[in-house]
Amino acid sequence: MSKKSNSTNSLGDLLSDFQRNKLGAKKASPKIPNPIYIKTFEELEKGAKKWEKCSQIAIDTEFDDNNNYYGRHLCLVQIYDKDKIYLIDTVKLEGNIKPLLSVLENPNVEKIFHSCSSDLIIVSDVYNCAVKNIQDTALMYRFLLKSSNDIGLQSLVEEKLNIELEKQEQISDWAKRPLSKSQLIYAATDVIYLFELFEILKKELQKLDRWKWYDEERLKLEEIGTENSDNSTDSSNNSEDKNTIAALKAAIKYKFPEENTVRFAMYWSLRDAVAKRVNRPHYRVISNNRLAELVVKPPQKLEEWETLRGSSHHFKKRADEFFELSKLDLSDRKNRFFRELDKRAEEKEEYFQEKKQHQRTLHQREIIFTNLRDALTDYKGLNVQSLILSNKNKNDVLWNGLEIVTNSWKMEVLEEIAKENEWNIDVLKGSLKK
Repeated sequence: MSKKSNSTNSLGDLLSDFQRNKLGAKKASPKIPNPIYIKTFEELEKGAKKWEKCSQIAIDTEFDDNNNYYGRHLCLVQIYDKDKIYLIDTVKLEGNIKPLLSVLENPNVEKIFHSCSSDLIIVSDVYNCAVKNIQDTALMYRFLLKSSNDIGLQSLVEEKLNIELEKQEQISDWAKRPLSKSQLIYAATDVIYLFELFEILKKELQKLDRWKWYDEERLKLEEIGTENSDNSTDSSNNSEDKNTIAALKAAIKYKFPEENTVRFAMYWSLRDAVAKRVNRPHYRVISNNRLAELVVKPPQKLEEWETLRGSSHHFKKRADEFFELSKLDLSDRKNRFFRELDKRAEEKEEYFQEKKQHQRTLHQREIIFTNLRDALTDYKGLNVQSLILSNKNKNDVLWNGLEIVTNSWKMEVLEEIAKENEWNIDVLKGSLKK
């Protein structure tokens, strides 16, 4: 980067006319505004004041999900406000992005994403931020009911704008600094077309009379992050519960006897503490498979743990603690992992008892569910099955009723189908659980 661009925070030198044209191999690409690179809190405050006044912004994020560091880390945020593209370096800002979070939570500023679930989860998990007023071009495309319900930004830009984007940086290392020229170009192009795509898709959905369907569904996106915000006051207990569940979930995969399942979970939990302390991903301390081997055949001497093959120096520094866990008598069943296993066993038994009690009703519900789901493959010539009822939500519907997985437009479609076929849809309403 030239000295001039460093002093003005402009990345215009990265987007030469040649590169701009290269981004649109099928036809000439619109000229991309020179991105503004934000790396200080003062620059972010200035940008946020501008975005707070916008009715719409296009936005995307790049993050590191337990790849280079412990946990999830937001690495870059791209914003386009129809005037300029901003690349917000959250690594350089050391995560201090409060002015940006205010914009994300502002219900008066519409945010246009493409496939935003991961973006919303990372912002929620890391910053306890619930984004408001969301539009999602990937979700909009789903309601066109094309043969492929899932579409990437590259394919959508190619289909709707006849522009071919290069996506070689899609899985690159966004935590590493400095970012490469190709990474910065990729980041800029991730937001430049979102306004145009949004307007095209909106018109198509309105023409097909499906805007209401999409609009109700996209409101659910705002629920991502709400749970974290509501539970923020009980974060310490919640964190331990999540750790316990994650450890046992990893352990159960190996189908150990109960005592070995708990010992693996204890190893896993200690490794998690080590990984968090040194800010490295779990697998860079020691892998799950290696932990499983240690459960089955633990070394008998501390020296063997301290020189264990397939483990990192971070593990070896805490080898004495792992060694102590390997010797711990678990016959008294007095730790949180046994309590969680007992809780799961009780819930499983309750489930089987409830299933036995409601066996006849569940059978009736399953018949209606299957009939409705089959009918959704040809609703007025459209296959809307994946939008309304799927095998993924079957168990929820059977136990909790249609109300838990449907909204008004979905219920209207289901009731219309049931009426036409003289099916008693009321059988599927209401919860069977106590």
